[in-house]
Amino acid sequence: MSTEHPPTDGDQPVESDSLAAQDDRPTAESASSPAAAESREWRPVAPSGGAPRRPLPPAVKYGGLGLLALLLVAAVLIGIALGGGFTPQEPEPTKPPPPALSMEPPVQVGDFVRGSLTNSEGPAPDHQRIVRADYSDGTDKLVLLLTFPETDVADFLTAAGIEHPEGGVVDLIEGVSCGVSADTTRPACGKVVENTGILVVSLTEADEQDVRTHLTDFTTALTP
Repeated sequence: MSTEHPPTDGDQPVESDSLAAQDDRPTAESASSPAAAESREWRPVAPSGGAPRRPLPPAVKYGGLGLLALLLVAAVLIGIALGGGFTPQEPEPTKPPPPALSMEPPVQVGDFVRGSLTNSEGPAPDHQRIVRADYSDGTDKLVLLLTFPETDVADFLTAAGIEHPEGGVVDLIEGVSCGVSADTTRPACGKVVENTGILVVSLTEADEQDVRTHLTDFTTALTP
């Protein structure tokens, strides 16, 4: 025959404590639940002792990028301005060699003394140097015309207004062409010596042979 004792205030059911402990332990089902997985994900944590950093406003971020782009463009433009840029440099025109003959008409050749003297420049692209000098011996008068550079005697005489007395092409004899001035119908003779055109035009009555002789005398005086 057994005697049952009623529970006292200090007595706790052992079975209830173990059940409570089991309820606190995670089970396989609770560990694999979405809520548990979410709780184990890494999350950014603000530094201790400071508030979380706020992202830059879009105006500040994109405005800084725009300013950087403007600075790069300005640097490129400055480099182009200082270094000549991408514009190809135009080649400098080739300067002709200096004339082999003197372009300074002599003060006196034989009995002919120099009077007025003029210098001018021809049209582009050649920009020929043109020198004219008047001469007189007290009776006869003539004009000396020098041009540089010059390559063709026929073109030289045509530009100076010298033509054949009977029309046609002015003859070239021993490097010298003679004709008449279209303005005065006086005889004139010219030639080209080392890219320098030399022309003697009589302003008074003269024979063609005399003008040819004057041309030879002036050529000799102009040769260094």
